[in-house]
Amino acid sequence: MSERVIQDPVFGTIVGDDGIWEAREPVEFLGRLILLLIDADEKAGPTEHQRQRFREFLEKRDTLKPGLEAAIFQYYQDENEMYRTFLAQDEIGEYLPTLTTPEQIWDLTAPVAIHIPRQSPEDQEDMDCDLAIEWSTSWDVEHGLKTCYRNWEIVAVVMP
Repeated sequence: MSERVIQDPVFGTIVGDDGIWEAREPVEFLGRLILLLIDADEKAGPTEHQRQRFREFLEKRDTLKPGLEAAIFQYYQDENEMYRTFLAQDEIGEYLPTLTTPEQIWDLTAPVAIHIPRQSPEDQEDMDCDLAIEWSTSWDVEHGLKTCYRNWEIVAVVMP
């Protein structure tokens, strides 16, 4: 299917191709401008439920940092040894330094996208993630990281 452009009342101008819609205007989060991606029907575009989730994100975004910091730091501590097996000894200090406090995680990560998956009120019980934040990381440049929210609780920190 070819690229479609629509003017959405909440997301602004969005460009869709193959079920993924991208907002033309980036979103400010943690002092950066990042992508906004919405998984939605190719013809109908985003749902009202997705719009509501984004409105909630805009209201809550300034309060999310402490929870993200703790969750990403814990993931880093838990998975550090596994990632070290993929690096040469002289690369470990640069890409996987020893962190002693959670706030040091921000030296190694940066948000790159807000991702709102397909959703509707009736599928809420079956959804594992109703909003995700995608991150670049020093320790996994190719894949990065994804933090998943469900009802504004972080339910997973995973490699996408």
